[in-house]
Amino acid sequence: MAQRTDDDRRAHEVRPATRYALLSGAGLAVVLASATTAGVLLALVASQWPPLQGVDQAVVDAANSAVSERPLVVTGLTLLTWLGGSPALTAVVSVLVVGLLVRRLWRLAVYAAVTGLGAAVLSSGTKALVERVRPAVDLPVSEAPGYSFPSGHSLGSAVTYGVVVLVLLPLVPQRRRPLVIGLAALLVVLIGATRVALGVHYPSDVVGGWAAGVVWLAVTALAFRDWRHHEGLGARDDDGLTTSPDERAALDPAPAHDRPVPSGARGAAVLLVTAVALWGAMAVLGTVLTRVTGLRAAEAELVAALADARSPAVTDVVATLGRLGDTGAVVAVLAVTAPLAVVLTRRWAPAVVLLLAVVGESLVFVAVSTVVERSRPDVEQVPAELPTTSYAFPSGHVAAAVALYGTLALLVLVWVRHPLRRAGAGVLCLVVVAVCVSRVYEGVHFPTDVAGGLVLGGVWVAVCWSVVRPARGAPYARASAA
Repeated sequence: MAQRTDDDRRAHEVRPATRYALLSGAGLAVVLASATTAGVLLALVASQWPPLQGVDQAVVDAANSAVSERPLVVTGLTLLTWLGGSPALTAVVSVLVVGLLVRRLWRLAVYAAVTGLGAAVLSSGTKALVERVRPAVDLPVSEAPGYSFPSGHSLGSAVTYGVVVLVLLPLVPQRRRPLVIGLAALLVVLIGATRVALGVHYPSDVVGGWAAGVVWLAVTALAFRDWRHHEGLGARDDDGLTTSPDERAALDPAPAHDRPVPSGARGAAVLLVTAVALWGAMAVLGTVLTRVTGLRAAEAELVAALADARSPAVTDVVATLGRLGDTGAVVAVLAVTAPLAVVLTRRWAPAVVLLLAVVGESLVFVAVSTVVERSRPDVEQVPAELPTTSYAFPSGHVAAAVALYGTLALLVLVWVRHPLRRAGAGVLCLVVVAVCVSRVYEGVHFPTDVAGGLVLGGVWVAVCWSVVRPARGAPYARASAA
């Protein structure tokens, strides 16, 4: 029996070592293959090797023919390729670095920042060195500035999402790590494929970007691990970087017992019922308002008077502030603030209430505007272009501003300990006011449209807040409730 116990112990000790050796060998093979691929492609592209040029152009032409007559496909590809663009990747790295700095994980923050910045330098420098012109297709569906080799989207996404996986992988249960790695790799592959499908990169550009990204990611990870070993920090982690037990605890975003929605299924039911009821109530309200002749005439006169009184200086200021309610601005702010809310509060609920507020408001807004179908004011509008299918009631910009900035203001009041937290919340409320004013001043909404947006956003935020209860554990939750 004792002999069997010793054998079992030795077998248990051997398995992790064997597993690490296999993973290290596989990783080394991938890095060597990537380095070889990057080097060979760089030489072939720089020398303009005819066979490679012919294959590249044939693939791009075929992809362009397949997608150019399908607007929905082009829209989907454009949305997906945005995840590999500089704004999205910069936001991901910035949020990761800020989160690590907040948790005082200095070395991990330095690793993420240096790796992300290095990828940008590597991409730009190689493009300037090779100077490959982008593809020319019969029916262009997208444009991109600069040179073609390597694909910055492919290189940047491989490095950025690779860094996120390496840093956060210790938090993932062992059995789910292959799934997380696979999903990250799939995202990188899809982003690269969109560049060819949109006709802005050759296949060799994309493959070269992937290969260079893998090599750069491996080099920086190795340097980081050696740095930590040199300082006598941490123990080896079988899946990537060296992370000490203290760092793993600090990386944990929230306590295991913290439930994002404490009411569970009941909370989901309340949100669904509220969304349907709000949809019906807002649709009835919008239909009634649009059929009151006297109100319509008064609103039209007010909007026309504001349009006649515009001045270039005021228009520039109002239009700039109004852009804070644009879809792009709302998505960007949400993408940054939701992860930071988890990092700063160590709770899931603040991020969940932000996501529910913005996403839910958007869905209800689309449903209401489609039913009411109110036309926009008949005046010269400040925005150069408006969606041809958009309607005036309710104001989507105002509802989105209330959902995002209003929820952020509430979170600041209950979670921030600084004496200026009320001033910060007030600034966020002023953003909502600025968006309201801009929508009428620019001639794209009537005052009742703005009022409808305020009601829609305000009611939905209140319900989301009551269901998610994001003030749990906050230092000023009791004062805010009072």
